[in-house]
Amino acid sequence: MCDEPTVVDRDEPVVGVLETDGIASDLVESVEGVLESRDGTVVCGPAETVRNVDPDLLVAVGTAGVAASVTADLERPVLPVGSVTGLEAVTPSNVESAVESALDGSADVESRDVLEGQVVPDGDDDGAQSETDSTRPQHTVRGCFDVTLDTDEPARISEFSVSTRGETVAAFRADGVVVATAAGSHGYAANVGSPALSRAVDAVTVAPIAPFATRPRRWVLPPAGLRLTVERDECTVDLVVDGRPVTTLENGWSVTLRADRSLPVVVPDRGLE
Repeated sequence: MCDEPTVVDRDEPVVGVLETDGIASDLVESVEGVLESRDGTVVCGPAETVRNVDPDLLVAVGTAGVAASVTADLERPVLPVGSVTGLEAVTPSNVESAVESALDGSADVESRDVLEGQVVPDGDDDGAQSETDSTRPQHTVRGCFDVTLDTDEPARISEFSVSTRGETVAAFRADGVVVATAAGSHGYAANVGSPALSRAVDAVTVAPIAPFATRPRRWVLPPAGLRLTVERDECTVDLVVDGRPVTTLENGWSVTLRADRSLPVVVPDRGLE
């Protein structure tokens, strides 16, 4: 569907279209139509391919596309297209106008929080790799919607703890725990009872998944210094970021979180939504 990337003249605009399951050929053609009059180039592909050409604008289709734009790790505006959890997005039929506005600099660009997590093996206070155990996997993950610790099978309960800045907030038995940004609080987190957050609030939501309790609690906490820990090894616990499985956590392992980064998102004109 997407052509191989080509070397382009950096005096001309380059737009990256992140390839996901929801992308359609006519959307790529729409972007190509805009770039043709500007002698620009469209590069379509996975995050790594798009990152290599350092585009001026990223076009991301659906929630999966926006999540992929975070893994691309580019400080470039992202134009959400279609149905995107917790974000305003342009309709596919209005992509041309939205791309034109973004390239002209007339579109509004706003920042959205990005969660950054570090896997901390048992016994490591800061997540740094031990000199005596170089086989331990080290993972730094980023997501703009949610970070989840989840047992690998439904109804397989483990025990988790949540702490912030060294103070324990809660420990509970559940299928998992999810931390969500303001955007992510309107998605999977909402399905497990997490409150919806405004992006004006400098906080994240934390909620247990299928907790073994009759009156479970949910929390709104500052992202800095937040830590999730696996307290039991009764079953395998997976680390999932924006719906993407990352790694498996062992008993005593933690994920520390912060929200120091942000994603620049093109806010569509109300008439183009």
